Amino acid sequence: MTAPVLGHVQVDGKQFSANGSRFMFRGVTYGTFANRGDGALFPESTQLRADLQEIAHAGFTVVRTYTTPPPDMVEVAGELGLRILAGIDYRDWRYLFGSSAADIKAVRGEARDAALNFAKSIMGNPVILGISVGNEIPADVIRWIGTKPVSQLLSELCALIHDVDPERLVTYANYPTAEYLHGDDSDFLTFNVFLESRQAFHRYLTKIQHDAAGRPLVLGEIGLDSGGDARGEARQAEVLDWQLEVAMERGVAGCCVFSWTDSWTVGGRPVEDWHFGLTRSDRSPKPALEVATEWNGRNVRDLKSRWPSMSVVICAHNAEATIDECLEHTCSLDYPNLEVLVVDDGSSDLTAEIARRHPRATVLSIPHSGLATARNEGLLATAGEI
Repeated sequence: MTAPVLGHVQVDGKQFSANGSRFMFRGVTYGTFANRGDGALFPESTQLRADLQEIAHAGFTVVRTYTTPPPDMVEVAGELGLRILAGIDYRDWRYLFGSSAADIKAVRGEARDAALNFAKSIMGNPVILGISVGNEIPADVIRWIGTKPVSQLLSELCALIHDVDPERLVTYANYPTAEYLHGDDSDFLTFNVFLESRQAFHRYLTKIQHDAAGRPLVLGEIGLDSGGDARGEARQAEVLDWQLEVAMERGVAGCCVFSWTDSWTVGGRPVEDWHFGLTRSDRSPKPALEVATEWNGRNVRDLKSRWPSMSVVICAHNAEATIDECLEHTCSLDYPNLEVLVVDDGSSDLTAEIARRHPRATVLSIPHSGLATARNEGLLATAGEI
């Protein structure tokens, strides 16, 4: 039984945290669906609840939507301990190519209104992990409107949401064709990446991790079209397996598998020639769902059967003001075979005494000899392979 959602998800370095602990971002995309009658592009409440229950049962922690989730979805997600990375609903950028300045201005206004209204409606609600202010603005539209105006609008939408709800995380879901588009006001970087070569996927994740700099990187869409037959479904499972493995190995903060089901609708029309779902249209599971479920229960430790031993040498001279915080973080690292050695370089203050309060750390005291000597003495005294 999952626990109800408590506390906001926050950026914690290159990862996320909630309630003082690491938040494991395990996502799946959901929708869009046909209009159910109340304007929401989601299934009726009974099917929606059944889907979310199965999503939670598979170990997912985040559901990514492309339009604003209706109140019944937010309520059920909270009951099941799920978070929502929510899109906002305004006119699709795809239809702006060749449009007039008046049309473009109107969309900007719609986008601002949508961001502002949704941010106000969910203010303080921890079920909403964050808001995505857009998804894959096409490169030809960016060229038509201009990179600078599009970037400025995305930054403005992020700022509007932050003004309403300062704790609310915001992002924009970009994709490789328009990777030059940046919104500096986003809290984490989101990229949709579909690459069927493991080597190319590995290289590209390394690149966009550098682009993300100090922010978390989330893969907003990964997966493969299963082609609608058993052979394609087996291939989908195979590719998703290494995509999730490489993402974890590259330090990605979270992934959203595209998508939960083959049943989806775009622009009011059912999409029948794509089969990206972890489940078929009737919600029967494909092999890829088992793969995703297995990875949802893993962490970095599971990437190797044996991790090399590692030694961390901390050289300190009269560092009583900083050594405690340094060791608090270093000694809390979740590494299976970690050695922490503090080389006390002839300190005349409480450096050595404070260091000895940390059971995981070993203290080596030497006469004051300078940093180079302290490093060499530490290297001689450690046994780690790294």
